Amino acid sequence: MLRLSFILLVFVSCFGKARQADESKIEPVVASLPEYQSTKLLDSAAWRKNYNFQMFTIRDTMWTFHPDGTWFSVDGKNWTKGPLNNIISNMAFLDYLLCGDTLFGFGYFNGNIENFTYKPNIYRSTDMRKWTTLSTASNLPARFFYHPFLFRSKFWIIGGE
Repeated sequence: MLRLSFILLVFVSCFGKARQADESKIEPVVASLPEYQSTKLLDSAAWRKNYNFQMFTIRDTMWTFHPDGTWFSVDGKNWTKGPLNNIISNMAFLDYLLCGDTLFGFGYFNGNIENFTYKPNIYRSTDMRKWTTLSTASNLPARFFYHPFLFRSKFWIIGGE
């Protein structure tokens, strides 16, 4: 626990200093990579404009997990609404984690920072069609705004409140 607190402290300290820098003295860095070329495919997507949603690539398919549902595409231009629902509810507060071809949802959060329902549920989808509930009473901490990640074959959570 002490090590996690230290990592969080270092991250917050570094982030705080970066935000205090004089932005007028920061020179933009523009990468010139002639072997790569950007192409605009769409002016807007199949889902409504929003923020705090995630995108994944699984095998040869792109997935968007939006508050209104999930969409998938194999070319980035043609999107189809998928059958998999947003099982963690409020993606502004919780995240999904992709591990190989398996997607995990950690927790359930509904509401806002002042009035919410939280459940320590853990979910898994291996086919992007349905969720399997792995636990409804895990030892997942009652936290939100955290970021889950995979390191040395273990799930880790950093940050949050």
